[in-house]
Amino acid sequence: MMKVKVIDSWNLSKSWGIIANLKIPIEGLPQNSLLKSLESNNLWRVKARILFSHMSQHKQFPCETEKLQMPVFSNSSDLERSQKLLMDQEANFIFQYTLMAIKHDEKPSPGEELLLELPQAL
Repeated sequence: MMKVKVIDSWNLSKSWGIIANLKIPIEGLPQNSLLKSLESNNLWRVKARILFSHMSQHKQFPCETEKLQMPVFSNSSDLERSQKLLMDQEANFIFQYTLMAIKHDEKPSPGEELLLELPQAL
């Protein structure tokens, strides 16, 4: 069984849902992949990978559904810092995803390992 590690997570608005930085063991998480907590047995469904408009190039995978985020920065050093952080994370297979909690309202906890179940069609 493949495992995904939660680096960080946030429970945002209804339209965005849960955002999580995940360290993944494969090239991309397809939409509708299931993630199951080994600690709580909670389930989350992968909705989409978040890409950022200020990045000239993202590591992309054909199996993923993508959602574009357009952040605003107050100055160029903040923009450059964000670009470097994202490049470093992607080099380590850490990507940001939107998740939907299934039958609960919790976000996955940082450091938690989640079992990955790919959609049946793959």
